[in-house]
This record gives sequence, C-alpha cells and structure tokens, in this order.
Amino acid sequence: MIYAWPLPPVSESPGSPSSLTYRGGIAAEVDGQADLADEFGIPPQTSITETRKYAYHRKIERNRTAAHHAKKFHGTRCQACDLDFGERYGKIGQGFIEAHHLRPIATLEEGIPVKYDVAVDFAALCSNCHRMINRFSEPSDLVAFRKFISVKNVATHYTQATVADPRSGEDFE
Repeated sequence: MIYAWPLPPVSESPGSPSSLTYRGGIAAEVDGQADLADEFGIPPQTSITETRKYAYHRKIERNRTAAHHAKKFHGTRCQACDLDFGERYGKIGQGFIEAHHLRPIATLEEGIPVKYDVAVDFAALCSNCHRMINRFSEPSDLVAFRKFISVKNVATHYTQATVADPRSGEDFE
C-alpha cells in the first residue's frame, strides 16, 4: 500500500505568494505512532512497506548558476543561525550551504528573464533555516526571520511572528 499526502491547491492567479509554493513538513504536534493507528487503522510499532516508484511532476527550474554565485558571495555560514557545516560535521560538511532566493518564485512572471544581484536577492542558509524561512509568512524578510529564531524559547514566544500553516495554506499566529 502506498500513502500519498495531498498537496495544497495551486493558486492560478499569477503573482500570488502561495501559488507554486508548497510549504511541507510535519507539524510539531504530530504523534506519528498514534496518527498511524487512528488514521489508517495500523497498530503502533507496525512496519510499513515502501516501493520505489517514478512520478511525473510539474516543476519550475531556477538557474543553478545564480545560486552557485550567491554561495560564493555569501560564504558557507548560515546567515540566520550562524551554523557552519564544516565546523559542525568536519570534512563532509565543508563548503555545504543552501542558497535561498529572497524573491519568491511565485512573484516571477512566466517567460520574463529576471536579473539577480547576488548580494541582495539571495541568502546563504543551513538546511533547517532554509526549510523554516519558506514556512515563514514573509520568506524574503531575513531580518525578521533572524529575530524570530533568536528568541531562546520559540514555543513561549510563538506569537512574535506569523508562520504559514502547511496543512491549511493559511498563516497562523
């Protein structure tokens, strides 16, 4: 049996920030074993069989050269949390970082070339911060995201920033 989670509906209005954006991930309140038992009738601690399969997806490609130049310009330290993969993981982490486009792809018009300034249109982020800033209500606001994660106990200060709810496609506070 193959389980597939439905994607949120894609907005057809051009330039809509939620169009073409999937804010995935697993919500923090999910209790995996209990959910399996309740939702699928599978008792806890039961193994699940997966099968490799190929699927066709509609995909919009970004220019990888732009991200490469952004990484060279910004370096390999996360601009949000200050993580350096080389310091944390040693040799296997050296030089690893992700480039985050500060201009959301949903705001781009189809077929219209866009020039980027690597200094202002990109941020170098670790994998966790990259994933979380894309769930943030304003993924292009690196300063607000930095402020949000700098709070020592995010759970008690959760209402200081608005985050997108990946299950509903709406923002919550």
